[in-house]
Amino acid sequence: MRLYLTAKTSIPDLFIDYIQVKLKSGEEVSLNWDYSDIERTSSGFSARYKGVYFDEEHANGRIDELQDMKITDIGVYYESKHEQDNVFFLQSVLLFLAFGLITIGVSLEARTGSGLMNGFWALNLVIPATGFMLSLANWYFVRVYKNRKS
Repeated sequence: MRLYLTAKTSIPDLFIDYIQVKLKSGEEVSLNWDYSDIERTSSGFSARYKGVYFDEEHANGRIDELQDMKITDIGVYYESKHEQDNVFFLQSVLLFLAFGLITIGVSLEARTGSGLMNGFWALNLVIPATGFMLSLANWYFVRVYKNRKS
């Protein structure tokens, strides 16, 4: 089976790794292929995929099953680093700032005596900055490993 696809994208070297679909029968399969041929255009690309599989089974003669299908997931990757480099730089700066806020908050908390103000810097600076740092670390790993599906 051959599959023809046209996609619009602003990423100049975007590739489709796999396509997950729900067939009209309700079965969910991953579309994979033996060979792909891609023609880049100014607005995206057109691709031809030869030797299409439904999961591990050849899809020859099963084109009717794709009628009324629903795409549930598309695995993509790209090799250009420009956008990724900007995001990783931003993440690094934000992580550094969060670490700096935690350091300042701990220092201020250490100088606070006992009494009504005890815990003020921990609650208002250290804990929120720590949560922010953890969310940035999570964001980093989601971006790094998002397109590494095997």
